[in-house]
Amino acid sequence: MGLLEKLETLINNLLIHVGNLFMRLLLKIISPKVQQFFISCFERFTLFMTWIKNLPSLIIKRGPSLLIKAKSIVLSFNYKEKLIETYKAALAQYVKSQPGSKVSKFKTTLLAPFLILGQWLKGLSSAQALLLLGFTSASGLAGINMIFSAQRLMNQHSAESRAPASIEEEVTYDRPSYYKKQSRHLGMTSLKLPVYMPKINELRSIDIDFSATMSSRMSRMKLEKMEFELRDHLILNVEPMVVSFPLEDEGKEILRKKLTLEINDFMAAHQIEGKVEDLKLIYILAN
Repeated sequence: MGLLEKLETLINNLLIHVGNLFMRLLLKIISPKVQQFFISCFERFTLFMTWIKNLPSLIIKRGPSLLIKAKSIVLSFNYKEKLIETYKAALAQYVKSQPGSKVSKFKTTLLAPFLILGQWLKGLSSAQALLLLGFTSASGLAGINMIFSAQRLMNQHSAESRAPASIEEEVTYDRPSYYKKQSRHLGMTSLKLPVYMPKINELRSIDIDFSATMSSRMSRMKLEKMEFELRDHLILNVEPMVVSFPLEDEGKEILRKKLTLEINDFMAAHQIEGKVEDLKLIYILAN
């Protein structure tokens, strides 16, 4: 273990020790009631999270039985009888409030909805009745609005108003040139290029590192598997040169174009789809 690892372990142990001392001091300062309150809150939160996690399984397990029970309750409820009872009670109260007046059948038919509504609102205060009627009206209007909106959308997207897909304007999307560019980089290091036999006390060899951006990731992967064949191809097909020539700007540009051409020829000879989009000389070493 190095010095830095030992120092990091020492600092971590010191921080853990300081944290433990701080928690002990905090527990001594806080009263037991407050501690018990936080503990109970944490336990309730844990129980709540456990219940939330188990909720889907509970719904799957007890859902069908609850639905059957709710369906039986709804079907067993006699709505017609309840409405008739409510209407009779409301009508009796109305007749009682109008002594001596004759109530015709037409009048009772018109007053039936209002009598039933008044019977339902019986026992509520003015504010409660107003709130109930307001929410009921808002719900009804929202339902009507949903129905009309759905009908309008259906009319807009009906088969008669929809044009054939072949005539619709096709939205084209071209990938940017830098799309997954890093995954298309082919790197090669320490490529020894052929040189003319130098004179005494002159540079005798040249090594280069370059990075080629391929047109596809598949072509880069195939060239990586055939790295040694590609090295032999470049060494055999790049013409010998004076060692100092690639160190100049003109020589670098010519060498870059020559490497691009030879890599494309190698790919064509081995039936590899793709091409070199860009080639950069990273490092040049002349000895």
